Formats: sequence, C-alpha cells, structure tokens
Amino acid sequence: MEIETAYQLQGALRANAWTVRSWAIAHGYNPRTVLHCISTFAPDQNRLPKRRLSKAIMADLSKTLSVPLMGGNDE
Repeated sequence: MEIETAYQLQGALRANAWTVRSWAIAHGYNPRTVLHCISTFAPDQNRLPKRRLSKAIMADLSKTLSVPLMGGNDE
C-alpha cells in the first residue's frame, strides 16, 4: 500500500484496527503530538522530521504500517 497524504496514513491505521489516539496511547505518545506529526510529515508534505520525538513517532508508524514514511530512511 502506498501512503501519500495524512488522510491515507490515518486510513491505513484504521485498516489495521487503530485510531490515531489508540495507537498513540499504546506506543506511549501524546495523541495530539502524533496527529501533528502525521499532518506535518506525511509524504506529500515533502518534509522530514528533525527532532528526536518526531523521528521516533514517524519511525514507529512506519514499523506499524510496514511502509517507509521518511523517504525510505527510517533511522
């Protein structure tokens, strides 16, 4: 599955029986922070996270969805 937009990313989570809130809480993140990262760093935004927390959130989302969300570099 190819994910381009924040809406598609949320849909992919939903397809795996997660909401943004439930995923965030299960992984120890604040739901608002995760939602902000999804909307800011979705692949169509052409922005890569620079801060440690944002990188960790996007890397964990990549692992959960088995899709590279950070330009193929999840580290």
